[in-house]
Amino acid sequence: MATPHVAGVAALLMHNHPTWTAAEIKSSIMTTAHAVDGDDNPIEDQSNGKKASVYAIGSGHINPIAANDPGLVYNIKPLDYIRYLCGSGLFDDKQVSAIVRGNITCSTIRGIKVEELNYPSIGVTLSAASATKIVRRTVKNVGDDDTTYTIDFDEPKGVNIVVTPVVLHFNRAREEKSFDVTLSFKSVLMPTGEVSDGQLTWKS
Repeated sequence: MATPHVAGVAALLMHNHPTWTAAEIKSSIMTTAHAVDGDDNPIEDQSNGKKASVYAIGSGHINPIAANDPGLVYNIKPLDYIRYLCGSGLFDDKQVSAIVRGNITCSTIRGIKVEELNYPSIGVTLSAASATKIVRRTVKNVGDDDTTYTIDFDEPKGVNIVVTPVVLHFNRAREEKSFDVTLSFKSVLMPTGEVSDGQLTWKS
C-alpha cells in the first residue's frame, strides 16, 4: 500500500509547489518522514517484532503536512543521474543509453561515485582500505528568507561523523548551500557486512 499513498502525497505536493522538481518532491517526503511509530517507539519489523532495519523502513512513515513545508530540499539534475549511472561501473554505454533514452558514451562524461549523487540519504561502505569517506551534499532553501539551520545528528554504531559547516544561513528562498559529511571508524573495524545507520537533521 505504500506506493499509492506516496504517489498521492507526491501529487498533492506537485499541485502546491508546481516549480519543484521530481527530486525535490521526493526529498521533501523522505526528509520529513518519521522514524518512530505512533507511540514514539522505534518502528518494528513486522516479520520478527524487532527494531526495523533501514532496509525495512526506508525513510519511515511519511508525513504529508511536514512534506509540504520541508524547509530544505536536495535537488538532482538530469545530467547528475547520467553521471551516476556511468560512474557506478554497473552499466555499459548501451544500458545507460537505454535507461535515459538517448545516445550516451560514458567515456565522455565525468562519472560520479554512488555516494556523490545529491540524494537525501547517504550510504557508504567503509573498510580497512577505505576507512574514511567524505560526502558532499547541497540543499536548497524552500522555506522563509533569512533563515539559519544548525546541524544535529545521531552517529551510526561504530562510526564517527564530522559535519562542516555546522550552521547554514540562507538569505533568500531558493538559495543553495553545501556541506561535507566525514564518516570514519571510531576505533576498530566492525564485522564484515555489518550495517549501522544514523540520522542527520538540519534544524531551523
